Amino acid sequence: MTACVNRKHTKKVAAVVTASLVGALSLGVAPVAAMADDAEISTQSVEPSVAWTQGTLTYAHDNHGHRINDLTNMEFEKGTYPMPIQVTPKNGKPVSVIHSNVDYRDASGAIVDMETAGVGTYTMEIKDPDGSFGNATLKVKFRIVGKSLKGLSVFDQSNMDTSDTTFTYTGKPQEIGFILDGKVLDKENDLNNHTPFHWEKLEYVYAGSSKPVRGIPTEAGDYVVRVHGEGEYEGSYVEIPFTIEKLDLSASAVTIVDVMEAAAQHTGMPKEAYVDGNLLDTDDLKFTFVSSEKGYHSVGENDTYTVNVSAASKNVTGSKDATFSVVDKLVNTSDLLFKGHKVGNWPNDPYYILTSDLNRTAIDEDSFSIDRDPWNFDAKLTIEIVNAAGEKVDFYTMNTVIGDYTVTVRVDAKANGYEYGSDALTMDVHTRKDRITANTNLYFTLDGQVVSGLGMDHIEYTGSNIADRIGTVLEYKGKALTAGTDYKVTLYKYEGFDGRFFWKQVDSATDCGIYNVVVSSGDYMLELPFEDCDYTFAVEPMKIDVKLGSDQLKTFDHKDKFIPYTGEAASYYFYYEDADGNEVRLPEGAIALSHFYFTAPGEKTVDVDEICEIGKYEASILLGENGSNYEIANADYQTNSIKVSDAKVFTDVPTTYWAAENIYNADALGYMNGYNGTTFFGPMDNIKRGDVVVTLFKMAGQPDGWQEDFQTSLGGFNTGFNDVDPGKYYAEAIAWAKAVGITTGDSGTNNFRPEDQISRQELAKMLCVYAEKTGKDVSVDADAVLAKYDDADTVSPWAEEYVAWAVEAGIMGQDSPLRGTDPINRAEVATMAVRLQPKPIEMTEDLIPRPHFGF
Repeated sequence: MTACVNRKHTKKVAAVVTASLVGALSLGVAPVAAMADDAEISTQSVEPSVAWTQGTLTYAHDNHGHRINDLTNMEFEKGTYPMPIQVTPKNGKPVSVIHSNVDYRDASGAIVDMETAGVGTYTMEIKDPDGSFGNATLKVKFRIVGKSLKGLSVFDQSNMDTSDTTFTYTGKPQEIGFILDGKVLDKENDLNNHTPFHWEKLEYVYAGSSKPVRGIPTEAGDYVVRVHGEGEYEGSYVEIPFTIEKLDLSASAVTIVDVMEAAAQHTGMPKEAYVDGNLLDTDDLKFTFVSSEKGYHSVGENDTYTVNVSAASKNVTGSKDATFSVVDKLVNTSDLLFKGHKVGNWPNDPYYILTSDLNRTAIDEDSFSIDRDPWNFDAKLTIEIVNAAGEKVDFYTMNTVIGDYTVTVRVDAKANGYEYGSDALTMDVHTRKDRITANTNLYFTLDGQVVSGLGMDHIEYTGSNIADRIGTVLEYKGKALTAGTDYKVTLYKYEGFDGRFFWKQVDSATDCGIYNVVVSSGDYMLELPFEDCDYTFAVEPMKIDVKLGSDQLKTFDHKDKFIPYTGEAASYYFYYEDADGNEVRLPEGAIALSHFYFTAPGEKTVDVDEICEIGKYEASILLGENGSNYEIANADYQTNSIKVSDAKVFTDVPTTYWAAENIYNADALGYMNGYNGTTFFGPMDNIKRGDVVVTLFKMAGQPDGWQEDFQTSLGGFNTGFNDVDPGKYYAEAIAWAKAVGITTGDSGTNNFRPEDQISRQELAKMLCVYAEKTGKDVSVDADAVLAKYDDADTVSPWAEEYVAWAVEAGIMGQDSPLRGTDPINRAEVATMAVRLQPKPIEMTEDLIPRPHFGF
């Protein structure tokens, strides 16, 4: 143990300490610290146990095998908890730990079973694994929550648009909505807080100072909302910064209501104005006189005035002119009536005009009036009608032309000689042909079957647009109307509930979620409900067994696949198999990789981030950002394994060679072999005509039972060609090929030239004839196919159809130009043979020679 000298002491003290140590060592006894009674002299270094307790958790998985990336602020949903793998003592080297070294304790200090643990804060006590750190314990805190609020964001709830994340001063507390993973959260049930001033559901503070805001923020500025989860989000906590922007008057609609003359003469300038529908007063607005129609220099007399409205507080910027009138009497908007009801009140908004029933539903000037109970006068009303295009129209047009209209009603001051005035009110009017009772005339279908508009159907995600499977039929007087012409079908997706339902119009119903198909009509009034009739369905996640794949995987024995080792990281992807066993790749981001479990030959399994070195890999996976359409069914969230290997097919064919997989498969299928007595294949060697026929003979399964009619007395085979030695290894195959019509030899001769190199176009002919014998369609438009190649002129006229067929069949021309007359090497032949016939075939009559073919 090293003694430490306090540098505040003199050299004399240091000398005493040194002398004491030397004396103790010379006597062979343990050194005793000199000056032990001096409180300023340290006699100990940091104990290993202290280094452990002050250490850091440096690597961990959760109990599902996923790597934990943020070890400083650990939060998990119920059923998930951390499992340490590595601890680094302070100023020490990393130490591996195992789960048996760990105890979990709740806030009271009691040991708990994390598999059943509820929401709360817990401590993970990680013990020194072998006692080398004095059996010390490192304590690490973490939280268990119902569901995590990480990723929660805010939006302006006032306009029901969840994509609007900007807030602008309105003079009122902001309507702040919260959305997480596309779902609007309910502030009453999902979120909670402990605001020190009010019993409200969220805690707002000023950014920077963290000073609490009384209630919900109103003024322009920077804020932070502290969100404490409740309900299914119990225990989770996040902070979200946001800004309330200043109100720009120059970009806003500014209106001032008419005022009575007595009030105007008493107060002068207006004291309030509506800005984008929100009423603001002189706390925020400054009013400056601009003009009067009658030439007055100040506001007071009956007239129409223009004033400039500008900013009077930090919450507002810009300016804008606005007009208003001063009148003798101001009519309350609540006294403006339409057919006996207040303008704009239900059931008059929207109001329907039916051209089939104009006597009862038409509108004219007499439809509007002023309530005579409080007002015993006959003021003139100004009525303005605007169509959907913003064009002014008359009553006749509104009553006879199908469409949507906005009617604005007011007591116009100028029209009434400034004796009376009022604010303006609007109502919506829809002109339709007739009414249709939806519950007896509207049908929804799913896959052709009629479904109920009540309740909700549940449909599993397929990756296709479910809306395409939904049909609608709307009948009028027994006749089916035309969707898109007589009525409209609109699709909405449910985004959540927060005091009201949030629906967003969408184009398709592909992703998981709740959808609403709404039928409305611009020609007919649909009753039950007032305007829309709907069908609701839910797209549920698809449960899949996720598999790991790679475009670099090669098959070398029809069973086991591996990635040839290159020293470079290999690509990978995730997929699942459909009901027919076909591979379906998952979209980018659907599955996230935590890490790979990598096991090198003879080594322990470790975590890695890429597929590179020789060994076995399994992926630890979880749903990614785009994974909401799936549910992982894999046990322990682990995929199948894939291997990286440096094994070679043949000594001269590395697994990274372009044709390695096809060469191995040609060998495994028995189509082609390496050179006898060697481990070499000779991939670059040009192949002889006789060897090609041997390959075709093997592809045909080496038919048996015909040889006796072709054998010579010496055991060879009579091929019928003058230049083929009956005793050669290829004689049997050539005899077979000629007998079944695959080859005829050179035109005008009786020669086959078995030792000559075969050209690419000659091989194409043999393969084409063989394919036809096996029942394949070999018809092809040769001119159209060959026109795609710049070297089509290298193909002889007699071979054009054969080469074109090989190209069309994907056998030739995939990896190189045509090169019709060039010789072909063994790697290319192996590739073409496997492409033509990737699996053994059943024998056909056309591949068996007829008896006594005759020579």
